[in-house]
Amino acid sequence: METIRKSLEGLGFSALEVNIYLILLDNGTMSPYQIAKKVDISRSSIYNALEHMVDKGMVEVIPEDTVMYIAKEPEVLLNKVESDYKKNISNAKDGLKGYLETRYEEKSAIIKGYDNIIGKMKYIIDNAEKEVFINTDVELDVFEDTFRSAIERNVRIIVFSFVTSCSAIPEVEVYSHERERRPENTDSRIMIVADENLVMIADAGNARGNWSGTISNNKLMKDVVREHIHNDIYMLKLRNIFGKEIYDKIQLNTNQETKGCQEIKK
Repeated sequence: METIRKSLEGLGFSALEVNIYLILLDNGTMSPYQIAKKVDISRSSIYNALEHMVDKGMVEVIPEDTVMYIAKEPEVLLNKVESDYKKNISNAKDGLKGYLETRYEEKSAIIKGYDNIIGKMKYIIDNAEKEVFINTDVELDVFEDTFRSAIERNVRIIVFSFVTSCSAIPEVEVYSHERERRPENTDSRIMIVADENLVMIADAGNARGNWSGTISNNKLMKDVVREHIHNDIYMLKLRNIFGKEIYDKIQLNTNQETKGCQEIKK
């Protein structure tokens, strides 16, 4: 009996509520006066406890000349407790996640130098849990060990490049326009985003070697880069299916677009 009491108290019921519930299970329908005599406590305390027990689904009220109470069947009670517990856990998860998001400190940093940027890119991949999206013309063999480690953790690596690119790791998904690598258009850009963690954009600058970039946990920046890489791959697939003429059919005729389409059609 003591084990039952402790188990019920562990589910959030008070010692008095557990005592009343077990008395009702033993005796069937009872009035507050009868319960008070069994528990040896004032009727006002019994009334207060019974009110809470009705709210918790422990007992039911049977209206007669005198209000009577009966214990809810143990299986029904415990099923309700389990359902409420799961619901509360779910609500707590959602609520705490939202709470943390409102307290989330947004951070960004400037990174200078090619080696520092490559090192930070490897750090982002090393800390990925599900997916990494990359847009770069940097030779992928620089990241071979980093890619292999990520693949072993079941992280999906998706790479887009305008120039010919390949990886020694077969599981790395590479989408490329297969444009010939030339000194003037290689090692000039990096865009990477991993899961919901970090995003980085970097380029070599006009001097082709004066690398600088920004790394951030800004949500919009992460979403924009992820969508950008998705769209690059979508456009490549559309071009492979419908030919380069597809660009003429979807243009908006903006200055930015004219420059971009001239590049992408090559």
